[in-house]
Amino acid sequence: ERIEYLQTFGWQVSSDPVEVVNITIPEEFDQTYAEYNALQISQGFDLSGYKGDEGTRYTYTISNYPNETSAQVLANVIVIDDQIVAADVSSVSAGGFMHSLQMPEKTMSDNVDTESSSTGISKDEIIDALSPGAK
Repeated sequence: ERIEYLQTFGWQVSSDPVEVVNITIPEEFDQTYAEYNALQISQGFDLSGYKGDEGTRYTYTISNYPNETSAQVLANVIVIDDQIVAADVSSVSAGGFMHSLQMPEKTMSDNVDTESSSTGISKDEIIDALSPGAK
């Protein structure tokens, strides 16, 4: 179901996750998590109702990301109680990026913002917030 969900946005992803991590949504959102949740709200999710809940983050490799040729691009899907509650697309390259599941248009001149997500925080800050043991 996770792969099928990602495919509805046009993403081609690995058949198996490259990472499966147990996470806990923090009881209190710091700035990074609040901004990550703003990204989620922009695409119809809201982690506010899951504060303190445990879930699983599944990470898949994207093979058809437009505008990226050398960087590895990943899709993250967070599941709680068999429900998808959050998702994002990110690059793990130096500087990286993170955005919603909406596929960007492929253009020759457009460059993806490699320094921050659409929320203005860095990909590394969000990844750290979603890591096991993050507070």
